[in-house]
Amino acid sequence: MAREGILSRLDPELVIQEAMYGFIMALTLVTTAQLGIFTYASRYDLILAIIGMDFVWGAIDMYIFYRGDVMAYHRRLKKYSEAVALESDTAKKDMLRDEFHGTMFEFADDLSRDKILDTFLSADFTDFENLSRSKRHYLFNAITAFFVTMLTVVPSIVALWFFEDYTTALFCSSVVSAFALFFTGYLMAPDTTLKVRVTTGLVTAGIALLFTIFAAYFGG
Repeated sequence: MAREGILSRLDPELVIQEAMYGFIMALTLVTTAQLGIFTYASRYDLILAIIGMDFVWGAIDMYIFYRGDVMAYHRRLKKYSEAVALESDTAKKDMLRDEFHGTMFEFADDLSRDKILDTFLSADFTDFENLSRSKRHYLFNAITAFFVTMLTVVPSIVALWFFEDYTTALFCSSVVSAFALFFTGYLMAPDTTLKVRVTTGLVTAGIALLFTIFAAYFGG
């Protein structure tokens, strides 16, 4: 039950984004070694470079996501306070109408959205306990971003450690990371149909591998 609760709180788009980001960073370092663009003293130096790179950028994303969400939260709170202070109902609704963008409510017709705004503006302000729960959700998403980024190092490290031949280890590291990218997209797809899952998996892996090549050649 606890596992299902945690999974239900995960943001699929965030998981895919961070998985792609983490795998691209790990694959870029492996690809530079395969192509001879950069030479590592040993495979252990490469492993440490992969862990260090993903740790640093995972931590950066964790901070940026949390601060960004909290800042957006306070912007919305300020905008709401300013809107309810206006005397004209039309002015209130015009000020808040843009907040529909990027939410499920933008799928509703104009008349329905107008009714939603009327209901929203006539509602009582929520208590601060509910507001603190929102910030805990932002923190959960930020921590998720960090852990997903760090998990992407596992396939590369296992392959680099397991295979004795260095060339084979580099190749297998790239292959298992590509498969991991595919299954990340497959499991986090927006639909449960096989076609959508496979397509999402292939697109996720394909785009990540394409960016990996660019990053490797252009010093990303």
